[in-house]
Formats: sequence, C-alpha cells, structure tokens
Amino acid sequence: MENWQRVLKSRQDARRHSRKGTLTAPPVGNGMPNYPTDTRLDWQAFEKLAERYAIKALYQDREDVTHDIVIRLAELASNNGAKPFTKASMLRVASYVTMEYWHEQKRLLTTTSLNEEIEDGEGGTVELYQTLADDKAIDLEAWVDYRTWQKGCPRRLVQIADKMEKDIPLSHKEVVYLGRYRKKELAKRQKVLV
Repeated sequence: MENWQRVLKSRQDARRHSRKGTLTAPPVGNGMPNYPTDTRLDWQAFEKLAERYAIKALYQDREDVTHDIVIRLAELASNNGAKPFTKASMLRVASYVTMEYWHEQKRLLTTTSLNEEIEDGEGGTVELYQTLADDKAIDLEAWVDYRTWQKGCPRRLVQIADKMEKDIPLSHKEVVYLGRYRKKELAKRQKVLV
C-alpha cells in the first residue's frame, strides 16, 4: 500500500517540478523517502481492480498497465476532494486506461509502406507489395491435378471420367450427358475469349 503512495507522490512531484523547469529529487531521510501517507485511498481496491483490467493487455505489458491504472485511480481519488469515488467511476477509469494502452499499441504496430523491403527467405530482399497474393493467378499445379478437377465436377461426370480412364465403354445416357457438359463448358470458354 505504501509503495503505491510513494509512486503517486513521486509522479506528482515530478509534474510539479517539470512545470517550474527544474527537477529535483524527492526528499530522503534515513535512506528511505519520507512521504505522507494518504489513508483515505483504498489502495487494495485500486490494485484488485487494476489487475482485473490488466489481463486485457499483452502479457509482457500487464504489470505496467496495472501500475498505470492504480496511479490514475489514486490521482483522481485524491483530486476528488470530499466527494466519494464510486465503483462505477473506478471501472470507467480502468477501462479508459486500457483503451489508451491499446490505442498506443495500434499506433506502434502499423506498417509504414508497401514499398518497405523485407527478406524473401532465400537471402534476397523484395518489396512488401510483391508478396501479396494475386486472386486472378492460376495455380498450375492444382489445375493439372486430377483430384482438384474431381472436386469441382458433378459426381456423375467423375464416374464417367473413371470409366473412360479404365477403358470401360460408356452407355448411351453417359455419352449424351458428357456431350451436354462439354457444350456447356465450351460456351463458357467462348464467352471468356470474346
């Protein structure tokens, strides 16, 4: 509890001295800082609430977010005067500090440019835009693969193709079905060419 009070006091002293233009160290007596203790503040409640909200931060930053929340709560509670600092107010302050944290993280993680050079995995460098997938590009290996063709076709057509591969003669209905399917595919390809 006293640790939080020391942090709060040193932060307030730093702000006060930075406004004047000179920064002095806090007073030290017997090897330990001599700060007045503020018994009105519920430090345990602040810390418990801060730990609940710090879980929302990245693992490596949780302790820092906890400190930020506790400090902000203590500052607002001490500046509040005689008014009670409600649970709802504390929750709102903690959520605001967490939101500020993620806002800063978002600003840090943005990409600057698609022209940024990155390693291509073969020892060379390429620009980032060159690594983007092209939706219109044809995957030739998958296109030639028989199984890929089977997935996109009707079952009956796959059965006919299996018969043709095994040199089994087709029935009249199968020949008609295959002819209709070929005409339909030919019409699609002719539209693409025109």
